[in-house]
Amino acid sequence: MKLTEKELEALNLLCHDSLTDHGSAERMHVFLRTAQNDVQRLKEKLDIDSWEDSTTSARVAVCMEAVRGKLLLL
Repeated sequence: MKLTEKELEALNLLCHDSLTDHGSAERMHVFLRTAQNDVQRLKEKLDIDSWEDSTTSARVAVCMEAVRGKLLLL
């Protein structure tokens, strides 16, 4: 799976820095809605909507799938 440079940046801010949408928006110098859209695109690309474990938040699931897919190193 290919992610854009912007999506990789959003993924790193989400997973490595544990930033909220607000924090990511500030760090990337974009509007809050843009940061939220970035996270939503990551969820779609990583197929998080079909995540079956209801005890895991979608944001944690994004990080777990990114590590599993070798898009992100811990």
